[in-house]
Amino acid sequence: MFKKKGALIGAIALTLVLGCGFIFGNAALASWIMGTESEPASGVQSVILSVDTETPWQGSIELETPNAGRVSTGMITLENGHTILIEYFFDESERVVKANVTLDGDSPLSYEGGDAEQALMRLIGTDEYDSWANQVSARTSADGAAQDRTRDPIYIYGDPSDSKITQQEAIDNAEKFLMEKYALKPETMGRFTVTPKFYTRYEDIFESVWWVNYYPTITEEFMEIGCYWALINSDTGDAVGLFSAADGKG
Repeated sequence: MFKKKGALIGAIALTLVLGCGFIFGNAALASWIMGTESEPASGVQSVILSVDTETPWQGSIELETPNAGRVSTGMITLENGHTILIEYFFDESERVVKANVTLDGDSPLSYEGGDAEQALMRLIGTDEYDSWANQVSARTSADGAAQDRTRDPIYIYGDPSDSKITQQEAIDNAEKFLMEKYALKPETMGRFTVTPKFYTRYEDIFESVWWVNYYPTITEEFMEIGCYWALINSDTGDAVGLFSAADGKG
């Protein structure tokens, strides 16, 4: 048995693009893990831990491998108290890597094959992954790990010029719908920073939508006012979905 501990710094930051950001939902975590958001991590020292590019979170990582034939585990602990748990092993019968990734006790994200390899390389770093892969006779990055992924990206950016409504119309509609659903006051809305993104696919929605996010301008106010986001049909301006951090989605 061996155990590794190390500090990790969010040298690469995940911009606030999905849900309430990485630390508040599995959607963003899944998006980044599968390479549809931001940049790849480079080793244990660089893991995306931040909700903005200016003030990355810091934390530590602990990896434990009981032996080459059993499940290996990892835990990334952020200084803000959030944790990412990783379980991974090499299935000898199927000759594939399998992994489960859990954020703050939420439902685990499960991966296998090239997807699992990709997830592990991004979470624990390529060097650490290769060291483990060599022990269990799995594919290393040099063997072309994760290059044969066939899963379609679940978040696809589009050209905003293709939208029939303007970005401002999407923002105005999102604010109106969110205020109605969650009984939000104008003064509360004024405490949020608004981030709009245009998608041609958003998870299981295949129509073009504007994703409009409302995140506290002062991040420390998250516990007081939360965050909200809306999916607005880019053709009609109607609400496709309205969400808050308390809904447990995103």
